[in-house]
Amino acid sequence: MASVRFENVSISYGAKQVVKDFSLSVKDGEIMGIIGPSGCGKTTLIRALCGLIKPEKGNIYINDQLVFSDEKRINVAPERRGIGVVFQDYAVWPHLSVWDNVCYPMKKHKVPKEEIAKRAAYALKQVRMTGYEKHMPAQLSGGQQQRVAIARSLVSSDELIVLDEPITNLDAKLREEMILEIQMIQQNIGTTIIYITHDQEAALQLCDRIAIMQPDGQICQIGSDEEIIRRPANRFVYSFIGVS
Repeated sequence: MASVRFENVSISYGAKQVVKDFSLSVKDGEIMGIIGPSGCGKTTLIRALCGLIKPEKGNIYINDQLVFSDEKRINVAPERRGIGVVFQDYAVWPHLSVWDNVCYPMKKHKVPKEEIAKRAAYALKQVRMTGYEKHMPAQLSGGQQQRVAIARSLVSSDELIVLDEPITNLDAKLREEMILEIQMIQQNIGTTIIYITHDQEAALQLCDRIAIMQPDGQICQIGSDEEIIRRPANRFVYSFIGVS
């Protein structure tokens, strides 16, 4: 499995600084929630972790590998970082079957056919979508499409998965089901998961630890759900989490 470490990472868009001197360590095999209001820089951080944008400064480690460093001029390509990503809008290709959606990342990386079949079948089994291989996305519910997206992320990496607002578009019942699904997948495989959301309730239910970001992009508290609820670090945490 994988650990992740941000060290003094700063990111700007033009003249606007979105994240300043951000540091966070994610333990091997844990579900870490990064939560905060819209616009605080959560998704920006994840894009930097995945190699989709380049920070101004700082270091990013996956396990002991330095994947970004401005000082050492290191910037590992996204496809070599070994991260599975699931976005809010599922991003399943509507013209591809469930099987082809899951196999697509492996075909792009020229994985041998036998290995593709083996890994795709295993991933679909983990998300309880065996038997749906020939279905098209239009034949699936929102929750089933999200499971396909998770299966596709698992074939990209069963060590580190990033979930960026993965259940926001689902109704209340499906949201509850997906939280349980994610927990079961994590327990079965031991995957490290970084869960990005502004949904305090989902994060409190799902995550082992939570990092709360203020509107200015600074972390104001890191802890378990109980620690944060019982001992909020400041007024912002109290008001942000207090609703739950």
